[in-house]
Amino acid sequence: MTASFEEILKSRIFKFTVGQNVDGRPTTFSVHEEAIAALSQPLHALMRSGLSESESGHAIWEDVSKDTFIRFTQFAYTGDYSVPALAMRVIPAVEDDVIPGPEPEPEFTIALDSEPGPSNQFEDCPPAAEETVPEPMSDWGSFGSVRKMTKKEAKKKVKVLDVFSTTPLPLLSARNMYEDTCEPSSAFKPWCTYSSSFTSHASLWILGDYRHIESLKALALHKLHKTLCAFELYSQNVEDVIDLVRCAYSDEGAGLGEGMSGLRRLVCQYLAMNKTLLCQDDGFMDLLGEGGQFVKDFFKYSTA
Repeated sequence: MTASFEEILKSRIFKFTVGQNVDGRPTTFSVHEEAIAALSQPLHALMRSGLSESESGHAIWEDVSKDTFIRFTQFAYTGDYSVPALAMRVIPAVEDDVIPGPEPEPEFTIALDSEPGPSNQFEDCPPAAEETVPEPMSDWGSFGSVRKMTKKEAKKKVKVLDVFSTTPLPLLSARNMYEDTCEPSSAFKPWCTYSSSFTSHASLWILGDYRHIESLKALALHKLHKTLCAFELYSQNVEDVIDLVRCAYSDEGAGLGEGMSGLRRLVCQYLAMNKTLLCQDDGFMDLLGEGGQFVKDFFKYSTA
């Protein structure tokens, strides 16, 4: 059950030290206990079981990177996480393999019609008489004369009455300050590397799987799938996909459940769609040459 914001703010501060085995140095963060404990039963037990970590209010996650933990904590507080910014790709220029660059912005031109438009065939007609609408009588009943409003006056009166309810007050900033940073772009940027984007989603899936956070696993796969759909594979960015494969086929990428994990299944489905181009790349063939479970899964999906 999701904790209320008041419950989160009133909960004690819990410390996490992360990144020793991934970043090469540890980083310590302080978070509200309730925000993390509410995500899953294992996390609730970690913080409130009465064992050493619970008593000290400090946990050490050496295999979780600093960046992954930041996105994990953002998800704990907001239900979403920001995708990493894409870095520029640094590669040597090759004559025969041109990297597509950004398409130029289209130029907008306004065509002016120099010819005069058709004359108004009704310009000599007299204006139509305005319809009148009876104005509601006052408390005097029918005593005296009743002035009639024109149709134009009646519409104006209705407009004035509705202006309060139909004119919202403007906002000076977005209600969710991170909303624009959370959705993967559907536009492919060939001059950028996608390696960190792929592995960030995969790493969050692995963390969600290990800590039994099903909603985080589903969100990470959703974003990874959308990023892969936008990604256009060519010879000089195959390395980005290889990095994703290595992350998914680490020991943690196998998942805790039986059978093939959702992360590995998604990766193999993408590889199978692009097997022709991938098998022409020396780096990918070297990866296949390493053997292991990846090779079995890749050929299973490639020959299906």
